[in-house]
Amino acid sequence: MMLAFGHSFGLVAALVYACLMVGVYAMRDRWPLYRYLAGRKSCIISITIVLFLLLIFGLTPQDGSRDGISGVLGFRNMSRSPIFIFALFLLATTVTLNTIEDIHRFTRHRLGVTCAHLGLSAILVAGLFGTGGTVQARIIAMMNEPNRQALNESTDEYVKLPFELTLRDFSVYEYSSEVTLTLPDGRSSEIKIAVNHPAKVGSWWIYQSDYLSDTERGEFASIFKCVYSPLSEVFRISLWLLLVSAAAMVFFSGFKPCIGKGSSSGNKPLEHSDLYARDSSFEKFKEKEGRL
Repeated sequence: MMLAFGHSFGLVAALVYACLMVGVYAMRDRWPLYRYLAGRKSCIISITIVLFLLLIFGLTPQDGSRDGISGVLGFRNMSRSPIFIFALFLLATTVTLNTIEDIHRFTRHRLGVTCAHLGLSAILVAGLFGTGGTVQARIIAMMNEPNRQALNESTDEYVKLPFELTLRDFSVYEYSSEVTLTLPDGRSSEIKIAVNHPAKVGSWWIYQSDYLSDTERGEFASIFKCVYSPLSEVFRISLWLLLVSAAAMVFFSGFKPCIGKGSSSGNKPLEHSDLYARDSSFEKFKEKEGRL
């Protein structure tokens, strides 16, 4: 029950946040703070803070310690640092409000900008609320013994996975396992899991983590790391949106009308002085013909 609640909390929180942002945009004329939240200054400040915190993240050991100033500020566990979460929340709010405005005032010439804002907003919101429902658990699959009990790495409690794993074969040389995957409805399939080649079941990713061996009996057991990320598909869709935005920007910028410009051969449009020079030459030619 607790595992199911954790799975849905991130998605519900993201939906509530999106509805809240739509409400803020609808009241933009009666709420002076909207101009600040959706303004360029707020965007620059939030981006600067996030980049600075990411720099600290790269230079500070992420051991979860509370020692020292960095530990008290939460910089040793940056993903749970209140300062980082607030900066990410401010940046997500700024981008999301601009995204809603782009959708409300959509034109085909702004397709690239709209897709870019939409993709970036989805990534930020998923990163802000998606980690709450993420589950990382380890499961031991014994030879010909189905198992669905896994140890949650965050709580050190055993949870039931929505599938069973039964080890059929293990290769020490390839570091790979042949496993029977059984779903709750009774359907089963044979899959192969190897290092850098995980298996995907819904929103779950199953990684080959380690193995146990009994050299006397010649028996093996595989240890798999099962990772659940309810908003993982959001990141994939967001990346596609960013690609579409780049293509749209290139497409629309390449078809601007060239009114008043010369042709591809490099000819320039005629100016008034050029026309006057041609008229004068024509008059001189007529006078010359008259004398002849």
